[in-house]
Amino acid sequence: MLVSELSKDSLKTLSSFESAGKTYHYYSLPKAAETLGDLNRLPFSLKVLTENLLRNEDDSTVSRTHIDAMAQWLKDRTSDTEIQFRPARVL
Repeated sequence: MLVSELSKDSLKTLSSFESAGKTYHYYSLPKAAETLGDLNRLPFSLKVLTENLLRNEDDSTVSRTHIDAMAQWLKDRTSDTEIQFRPARVL
């Protein structure tokens, strides 16, 4: 499966870089911030959750509504929206 097939990527955040002749892909929070607003003020734990939602957006279990709820947290400091979390790595 291609990286581009893993997520709907509605915010067009999929980015890449090369190192040692290999290409690596990631979902960019700065690119997401262009649409969602300043994400720098999110606690680190919520940044991790936001990246997780961007990476797993499939419109079935994770939708744009879930991603928007994370950005809304900045305004309200609370959210009634439950989100999916699919841990893929331990920090």
